[in-house]
Amino acid sequence: KHLSGNTTPEEYQRLMTWLAEAPAHRRLFDEMEQVWDETDVPTLSRDDRERYWQGIQAAIAAPEPRRVRRPLWTRRVAAAAAVLILGIAGWYWFDQRPVQDGVQMAVLADRNDEQVVLPDSSRVWLRAGSTMTYEEQDGRRHVALTGEAYFEVTSDPQRPFTVSVGDAVATVLGTRFTLSEKADGQVELFVTEGLVAFTQADSADSIRVAARQLAVAQPGQRTPVRVPVLRHDVNRLSWVDQKLVFDHAPLSFVLADLERHFGVSFELDDPGLGSCELKADFDQATLEQVLETIAFSLNCKISQDNNVYRVAGTPCDNPTK
Repeated sequence: KHLSGNTTPEEYQRLMTWLAEAPAHRRLFDEMEQVWDETDVPTLSRDDRERYWQGIQAAIAAPEPRRVRRPLWTRRVAAAAAVLILGIAGWYWFDQRPVQDGVQMAVLADRNDEQVVLPDSSRVWLRAGSTMTYEEQDGRRHVALTGEAYFEVTSDPQRPFTVSVGDAVATVLGTRFTLSEKADGQVELFVTEGLVAFTQADSADSIRVAARQLAVAQPGQRTPVRVPVLRHDVNRLSWVDQKLVFDHAPLSFVLADLERHFGVSFELDDPGLGSCELKADFDQATLEQVLETIAFSLNCKISQDNNVYRVAGTPCDNPTK
């Protein structure tokens, strides 16, 4: 986008920050600028894409992702800057040939969720705004993640699969789980199938998290802890399967799920509205369709004020049963 003159002031500042971080970033940018001047980017050959994407991989992936811990914002700036240089919004490419020991893959989910098949046939759903790198080395499979992702790991007892995110590390053989890094550095692990060993990056103490269990790793905390999964907390994977289920769920829970699912914000004009209960299921529904159902079912009014949706109405004296 920068090379085509389409960056916003914010994007330009992010690019300048990334370029100032290291001489290697400037060298990569200069090379990409030369390519842009000499080549029609959308018609690059596969060999060209491979050569230049490998350069971008080297820029956004730390040489030893298991040992290097960078601030979250710097990693995201580096990843975003690489996409700005490419100038192809939402595009990513990776090598699908048989992987050899030490080969890495780097993926950025820009504005949309992305589904990725790793060289070991494991599947990853990468949430929009998240990045990941993958490597196979010393008989281990490793993912370095920022943001949120859902994993379906191919079982291979001879090659353990680890995921590092923030200050936490999850180790599995074959299972299904989601990892999410919050803005404050907290990391949440939710397991849907199998068993996961969960630990802090610099600690030998770990806990085992089984199916339908939730665990949290706090920055500076030596060992993650399990936390209760509430009865209405059933939509953690809605961004993966695009399904939302509310079984007499209080509106406060419903709106929290919608904030997480659609990336929007809600405010209640009267806190008493939070106790109103909703029974409804949604499959591939848009935000507008969900809000229409809520407004009709709970006899409330929902309006948009800038980036916030306001819910107004009468508190429920007798919540729906």
